[in-house]
Amino acid sequence: MCCEADFSPNDRPRAYICDECVAVCASIVRDDVDATKATVVSSESPDPLPRTIGLPFLAAVERWLQRESLGDDAADEFAEMRSLAIRLIRGGS
Repeated sequence: MCCEADFSPNDRPRAYICDECVAVCASIVRDDVDATKATVVSSESPDPLPRTIGLPFLAAVERWLQRESLGDDAADEFAEMRSLAIRLIRGGS
């Protein structure tokens, strides 16, 4: 038996994960870490969040959160934030 789970109605669920599965998971995590290190952004890359739309988007998020936290109707703020987010996703400014 490789791995198993025991769901006893009188106790918390318990699981056994074999050493082979732990090794496979560790290998996957190591590969992900190595891939992340390989994709370091150079200083010549464009700003990941263009300031022309990034700053207004962050301001819209802040306004939306403030209205929401007060329990007010924040539909207008949400619509503005959504519109700016769509422009960001499409790469527009």
